[in-house]
Amino acid sequence: MKKSLKALYLHISLPVNAGFEDGGVLNTLKGLRHLSLYKEDFWDSNAGNKVGAEMLIWNPRSTMRSIELNESIFHRMHRQWEETGDKPPRQGYLSALKSFSVIWGIFDHEETDAIIQAIDFVKLEELKLGRGNTGTGLLYRRLINAFSTAGKENIRLGSLQMNLEVDPDDGIEFLASFDTLTRLSICDSGVHIADSENYSLDDSLLQGLFMHKNLTTLKLTNKNSNLEGDRKLELDAQMVSKFIINFPNLRHLHFYFDERQLKEIAEPLSHGKKLEKICAKTHTWGFSYDKRLDTARRFLHYLARPVLEHGPDQANFRWEDHTKIKYVVCNRVKFEVGSRFEKTKGAKKALKIESPWDSKSQVLYRHVLGNSTIIKQGIDVMRKWADKVSKDLD
Repeated sequence: MKKSLKALYLHISLPVNAGFEDGGVLNTLKGLRHLSLYKEDFWDSNAGNKVGAEMLIWNPRSTMRSIELNESIFHRMHRQWEETGDKPPRQGYLSALKSFSVIWGIFDHEETDAIIQAIDFVKLEELKLGRGNTGTGLLYRRLINAFSTAGKENIRLGSLQMNLEVDPDDGIEFLASFDTLTRLSICDSGVHIADSENYSLDDSLLQGLFMHKNLTTLKLTNKNSNLEGDRKLELDAQMVSKFIINFPNLRHLHFYFDERQLKEIAEPLSHGKKLEKICAKTHTWGFSYDKRLDTARRFLHYLARPVLEHGPDQANFRWEDHTKIKYVVCNRVKFEVGSRFEKTKGAKKALKIESPWDSKSQVLYRHVLGNSTIIKQGIDVMRKWADKVSKDLD
């Protein structure tokens, strides 16, 4: 099995004195392409030899295409090499790596040097820096230098997740240093605004965003944004219109908005030619389910009305002829939208929205029930990872 294993999802919790002694089978794995490794006490500081955790990265270094870690261990891994008398690894030794993700990295000078030595970020296609990372500004500055040296025509980064709660200026400068993204997720996007009741996007961040004209997915979130006193990034109708105009290929949009602008926000969204999924939240999404359901329904109606306006001139109106919008999520209430639905066991009864000008112009929608539990969320994360890597293994 060790010769044929191409992907490994290993999430374990061990006490500090229960490290991988000799690593066993983990030390012999070669040819691994995809690794998701989450381990409490990731490194046994008392170990004198190279152990399983690092060997999972080192042995398949020439074949590894994606790595997900809960913390960055590259400096400690390189130090182990020095202590055992081995030659330091060559620059960019993870030569096949396309995707890298770390949740709780501490990017001091030593760790940043080590990770730059391990990964050729110019060739990377996906980079995910989770909310728990600190010192990312140093990494961003190194990446800005690397990208400027390589030239924009050689940059392959298409998907980026970043947290602007930490070192936002460096993060924004990095975002503006290239133009290749198709997927972008930003947490704490309103970090620069400090003198208004509702936070909006900083001009410098907008300039960075608009560099990436080919975005298909844009996700703007706030950390713990439902808590009183937290920053409240909310897009207004004017900003949503700018997104629709500047990102003509946008398919998925995730953002916060002010409920008082429910109708005004929905109008420009209805004109998104390629929008397939809209996920919107107000900062009152934690209210009662009935309140959230009412807000979601009103939002959907405001969104559908401009599309239905095309109906009076047509004998047979079809939603799909005028828009690609299929899913609308508002305050965690999800609707499927379309001219007709396949029969699905347990699905809610479909309701309809009619044009006020012509009852023949109508669209169906049905509530998609969720079942969010801690266990299910964990399984969903694993399933998404498996679905993603399977495309590379087929």
